[in-house]
Amino acid sequence: MKIAICDDEKIFRDTLKKSLNKYSSEYELTFLYFEYSDGISMLSDNISYDLIFMDYKMKNMNGINVISALRERNDNTTV
Repeated sequence: MKIAICDDEKIFRDTLKKSLNKYSSEYELTFLYFEYSDGISMLSDNISYDLIFMDYKMKNMNGINVISALRERNDNTTV
């Protein structure tokens, strides 16, 4: 499963990955993480994710705008 984590604070990205790793171990799942500190870099990768964790309040481009841009690409990934 390809998971995008977009948050401008590394501590939150790390904490989320730690929780997801615990979950994936319990249920024998494989997660591939894509970490972003801002929405602009996430959009530039042009990757289709299975799941996105998005901070809505970031500098430059907030999470709402990033998701709107993804939806314009016809990306219906769960956020």
